[in-house]
Amino acid sequence: MTGVGSGLDVDGIVTALVSVSREPITRLNTRISNAKAAATTVSDIATLISRLGTAVRELDDITETKTYTASSSSSAITVSATGAAQPGSYSVKVTGLAKEARVYSNTFDSSSEALGETGTLSFTIAGKTATVDIGAEDSLDAIATRINEEASEQGLRLSATTFYDGSHYRLLLNGLDKGSANALTIQETDLDFGLNLEANIKQVASNATAEIDGFPVSSATNQITAAIPGVTLALTGLTSQAETVTIASDPAALKTKLQSVVDAYNAIVNKVHSAAGYGSTKATNSVLAGDSGLRTVTSRMSSVVMTRVETGSQYETLASIGVSQNSDGTLTIDSSRLQTALAADPTAVSQVLAGPSGSEGVMDVLSDLADSLSATGTGLLRTKVDLLNQQATTLQQRADDAQDRLDAYAERVRAQLNAADSAMGSSYSTLSYLVALFG
Repeated sequence: MTGVGSGLDVDGIVTALVSVSREPITRLNTRISNAKAAATTVSDIATLISRLGTAVRELDDITETKTYTASSSSSAITVSATGAAQPGSYSVKVTGLAKEARVYSNTFDSSSEALGETGTLSFTIAGKTATVDIGAEDSLDAIATRINEEASEQGLRLSATTFYDGSHYRLLLNGLDKGSANALTIQETDLDFGLNLEANIKQVASNATAEIDGFPVSSATNQITAAIPGVTLALTGLTSQAETVTIASDPAALKTKLQSVVDAYNAIVNKVHSAAGYGSTKATNSVLAGDSGLRTVTSRMSSVVMTRVETGSQYETLASIGVSQNSDGTLTIDSSRLQTALAADPTAVSQVLAGPSGSEGVMDVLSDLADSLSATGTGLLRTKVDLLNQQATTLQQRADDAQDRLDAYAERVRAQLNAADSAMGSSYSTLSYLVALFG
């Protein structure tokens, strides 16, 4: 217990002295906190730039700049179109759907009892064959299991199971792939399962068939992808007559993609302005106030969006197609100007964004910039994050060393005060003795 002998407030004195000496450590901790916060802010900006790269890559290819709506007059035909399509209207009649093979056997009274049949079953699909030996002790379930095992081992796209109609059992064989190339051939040797009886062949593997503008078209699946460039026809049913499939330009979809780029771009500019300060807006972190590296980011981005692309048209810049730069560096889309440019020269609009053949467009250049700025280890922003984290680590070491020195100082002062307290307590004891002795 301290202060008993003299009445000194040893703990209070030590705390006061340490508090005065702690001020440099407090300032170091503030700098550490600011450095870490700055690293987080710069890392957030790098993430925003990566998102910008993702957005611009949706428009860095000519086909991605051409957007279309696709519609059908029949629910049996679902249509989708890519940028490789061309506007137009087509007459489509679905005459057949792609199917997989499906075959049943004759009926049996049980699926688990021995059938008493002896022989072999051979199955061929798409040039691959599997053969199963049948013994008298085999049941329908056992045969189905053995067929599945052999088919899997031989790479045969075939499954077998048992089918129960409420009173009898059948062996059911299903091809796993549609299309006439996956027709199922079955050979029974010394068996009478009826797998080749016409009544038991419920579905023959076949291609989807349709007539497009009167011309016959075939597909191994229920999706026709090669007939009309850039257009996929998903068939879900037959049609009794020719239906109309329409492909039309969709400027709204292009604007949506552009808006994603503009939003991602503006998020970066606003974040940099907030972090480093802009105009009357003060920096949110003193470490980044007026930071030249962040200014370089917005400067290079601004330079890229002003890139001119040789298109041979009046539309050669983002501004000419309606994407203009504001005084604070952010971007805005003028829907009316974009619509006018698309109506007047859609090819030039595509070239401004994705570049003419063999050349880069604005989106290509912006994508390259985004990659270079946010690249791990070498990018300007990632390098700055590393430097800020290193700075925080160095400051933390200084703060830890200072704290160790302060702790040692506190112990020395406490020891000195305790010694003084003990000495004064001894003096009071001596005085009390003399008073008692001499009165």
